Amino acid sequence: MIIVIDGYNFLKSITGTKFIPESQMLDWINYFQKYIYYRGNQIIVALDAGPYLYESYQRYGAVEVWYAGQYQSADDWIKNWLNKNKQKDILLVSSDREIRSCANDLGLVSISSQEFYDILDTVLQEQEHKQEIQMQSLHKTKQDDVSDLYLDSLMEMNSRSMVSVHKENEYTQDIKRTSKNKKNSKSDRNFLKKINKI
Repeated sequence: MIIVIDGYNFLKSITGTKFIPESQMLDWINYFQKYIYYRGNQIIVALDAGPYLYESYQRYGAVEVWYAGQYQSADDWIKNWLNKNKQKDILLVSSDREIRSCANDLGLVSISSQEFYDILDTVLQEQEHKQEIQMQSLHKTKQDDVSDLYLDSLMEMNSRSMVSVHKENEYTQDIKRTSKNKKNSKSDRNFLKKINKI
């Protein structure tokens, strides 16, 4: 799944500030990278302006950051990108009604910045907790024995792969609980699928 984030909208919603310094932006990009490590989804962050007159992009590890340039806004860039890529598996993250309406018209699912942050934070906490448990369960019997070292490395590789197996989160379960007596519409089912992939 490709998660397209309306960058400044997301950061302003979460931090409650109007000015986002570059250092804070980089902290959030690192946060997104940690998420990608656990879940494997692609993240594209769209930002206004940038270093050039025209749109440009920079890759920060696994995160793509697109700058809209001087002749369009990030909102315009997002709408154009969604229109060109509407056949892909996309989740839009923004609290901007106009952009979300555009996504809806294209048959794409969107979620507000705050909702996405809440889910993202829960996912990261769950995954880090699982990794801690897995790492604590690894214990060594003999340091000198080569077969034990081989077994330890196999156990560690297995524990890392097990961390990403669990895909459900509490938000999806809550939605399912509240709607289990009625059949969900196609758009609701599509929404649940996307949320489940976060």
